[in-house]
Amino acid sequence: MNRRGPFIAIAVGAVALVTVGLGASRGEVPHKGEESCFSDLASTLEMCKQGAHFGDCMTITDEFADACEAGCVTTYCPDYAPLPPHDTDPIWRASCEDLKGARFWRETHAAETRCDLAFKMPRSREETLALREAWDACFKADVEQHCPALVGTDWHARMSIALGQ
Repeated sequence: MNRRGPFIAIAVGAVALVTVGLGASRGEVPHKGEESCFSDLASTLEMCKQGAHFGDCMTITDEFADACEAGCVTTYCPDYAPLPPHDTDPIWRASCEDLKGARFWRETHAAETRCDLAFKMPRSREETLALREAWDACFKADVEQHCPALVGTDWHARMSIALGQ
């Protein structure tokens, strides 16, 4: 089942309700994420849908695509939450070890960014094997630090499969 259409419709509907409800028509930001959400939540939603920053969401299997996009949104807009009745959607309520939930993908997106910064360079094809292994170790440790339920599980292998690798 492909939820991409309903996810985007829910997110855009939530943006519209939040915008009207919080007075964004007066130029106010309709969320608490400030600059982490760029100029507005609608732009962040579109950026995540297009995979502009986290390219993984473009290569991910359909089964996990909506959760990956939702994780991207919450990476930039940590205070974002859908409005009722959509707040009961399993994507938003899933635990950090559930690949079908936004929280798992938010943790992996954030770990990717932190490890890129730690190595002071983005990953590229020209990496040495040692650099790649060090980055992978950083990534796995960071994700597990922020979601201890993943320690000792095959989460990285399952994530790689979800990403079509």
